[in-house]
Amino acid sequence: MHKISKIGMLGWTVLCFLGSCSGMFRVAQQTDGRDLNGAEAVGVGIGLFMWLIIWAVPMVVLGIVALVTRPRATMLRTAPEDLTTKPILCQHCGKYYAGSARFCPNCGKPQEVSTSAATS
Repeated sequence: MHKISKIGMLGWTVLCFLGSCSGMFRVAQQTDGRDLNGAEAVGVGIGLFMWLIIWAVPMVVLGIVALVTRPRATMLRTAPEDLTTKPILCQHCGKYYAGSARFCPNCGKPQEVSTSAATS
């Protein structure tokens, strides 16, 4: 759903841009190079404002959907070392930690890495 929302946002932006450009070209053709009077200028401004509203409302909805459905950062990162190493028990604090640290990441006391724990 995340990628669909992003693609939808891009497509909607392009369509609204083309729609507003075609409206401006139509106004330019109808005026034949003359300046717009007050009422025509207000009409063009209202038309462009409507295109902005037509663009903004779905963009807000699709943006919220894209933010809610994006994958979490923890789901994206999986280190192979975290999957293959066995947790080691600290002799001082009794908590487990991953890897082969010289000091316990929980209590900070030096660890004795036995050869049986390092090879298994």
